[in-house]
Amino acid sequence: MSSDQSPPGPGPDQEPTQPEYGAPPPPDAPENPFPAPPPSGPTSSGPSSWGPHSAGPPLPPSGANPYGAPPPHDPPPPYGVPGAGGPGATDGYPTPPQTPGSAITSLVLGITSIALCCFPVGIPAILLGTRAMREIDAAPAGTRAGRGLALSGVVTGIVGVVASLALIGLLLIGLAVDDAPDETCVDSDGFPTQC
Repeated sequence: MSSDQSPPGPGPDQEPTQPEYGAPPPPDAPENPFPAPPPSGPTSSGPSSWGPHSAGPPLPPSGANPYGAPPPHDPPPPYGVPGAGGPGATDGYPTPPQTPGSAITSLVLGITSIALCCFPVGIPAILLGTRAMREIDAAPAGTRAGRGLALSGVVTGIVGVVASLALIGLLLIGLAVDDAPDETCVDSDGFPTQC
């Protein structure tokens, strides 16, 4: 060995290197300071040999449930739509309150009567909304919904009728004023003059 070659292994100013995978440990490696764990597996000595270093309780025979029988429970409820049985359904779910179609139609017609200023559309909105409110009030409590829709239909229908009648009145006034005779005279040059 020559003096320009360094000996194998780390020198005093070199960091130690990791041995390659599968290489045997270096001969100067310290021994494992931790003792080997006790062997595990089923023991024939039974539960009396349980301790901090034992393998645990004996295993049940193969095929047995190690956690015991499951607790008894009720069967799951049948599948289906809740409340599908009708008003007297006894499936455990209450039937949601129904909204009359006349309440929805009243609101749609009322909004249309405002948008178009068309009183022939507003009058059915008022009538259908009033009928829907009577139907909702006559039904048992909690079985009918949509009173707010019906009331809104009546109000928008009234607003639509009033707006359309006001528009018709303004048009008639405008036509009447336009047909009034002219009180001004025009001279030969086309300029207005006193009569």
